[in-house]
Amino acid sequence: MFLLGGYSEATFLAIAGWFCVALVCGRLLPAALLAAAASGTRPEGVLLGAVLVGWLLWERRGIVRTVVLGAVSAVGLAAFSAFCWARYGDAFAYFGAQASWHRTHTVPFRPVVASLRAIVLDQPLGGVELTTGATATFLVDDLAVLAALVSAAFLLRWAVVRRDLRPLAALSALYVLVVASNGVAGVSPEAAVRVLMCAVPLFVVVERLRSEHAWTAVVAGSVAIAVPCQLLYNLGYWFT
Repeated sequence: MFLLGGYSEATFLAIAGWFCVALVCGRLLPAALLAAAASGTRPEGVLLGAVLVGWLLWERRGIVRTVVLGAVSAVGLAAFSAFCWARYGDAFAYFGAQASWHRTHTVPFRPVVASLRAIVLDQPLGGVELTTGATATFLVDDLAVLAALVSAAFLLRWAVVRRDLRPLAALSALYVLVVASNGVAGVSPEAAVRVLMCAVPLFVVVERLRSEHAWTAVVAGSVAIAVPCQLLYNLGYWFT
């Protein structure tokens, strides 16, 4: 349900999956091109380039190749920045867009800690009074971040013995840290669920569930979770 929405996370997730496949198969140029596409899709797409560079250094593929492919991986972000400069007169307009929503970068997991603290103490969070609907929305975001953290930890554990999982594990861990370091006024994790509920948990599902019955259960469970989350977000928060 979420992946059908008009957000770029679905595109980013598809590109990230194919990037990891290309990387572990040794197809370095396609991996770099996919990383470039991801960097033009979302600012967090540069993480794929970071994973690519880290992988090349770990595999000792040569400094020149690492630098060239690393530069290729950033072409998408450079192209989007050029578009922003031509259209808005600011190459980094996407940071301004974040600021217009009062979103700032902060210490990792500070928004989650601040949110849980405000809920427990019944205090306003980021200028928002904690009505029942707002509290439910913030709790959903908090749980999404914590679930993503646990999922990434399990994936990192499997990657210790599974070489083919290492790019995916590194990307998941970096992605969780970036998302958990961004929030409204630096103290609210609002909208974290939007980018996490389909990302890191899905990575783990892809690895661990292989039977048709298991996939059916996952799809049914995802719908059962997504519908209440969407209702909580739209009805429980926007209209309170």
